[in-house]
Amino acid sequence: MGRLHGYDRMAQAVPDLERLIADAGFEHVRDGEAPPWLRYVLAEALAAS
Repeated sequence: MGRLHGYDRMAQAVPDLERLIADAGFEHVRDGEAPPWLRYVLAEALAAS
């Protein structure tokens, strides 16, 4: 079913989100999955000094 709707290609098209978010200055980066195809990242912004 996933192949029919293209979900298999969406999962492969996602870059390394955790590294990109950490490089953008966020901290406490955590990732997770909600099968079958959803992948998410939670992060906190650094406090302005």
